[in-house]
Amino acid sequence: MTLYEILGVSKDTDATGIRSAYRRLARQCHPDFSGKTVSLRFREIRLAYETL
Repeated sequence: MTLYEILGVSKDTDATGIRSAYRRLARQCHPDFSGKTVSLRFREIRLAYETL
């Protein structure tokens, strides 16, 4: 799975679109709001965003 796929965006997506996708996914998967079961998914999302 690519970093773009993790965030659910295409390779053509600009920085604003990547940031929007990250924020949307972070709200859904943040361990403070969703419990520990999605903690690994949140780390994966954060790593993808920081890298892109």
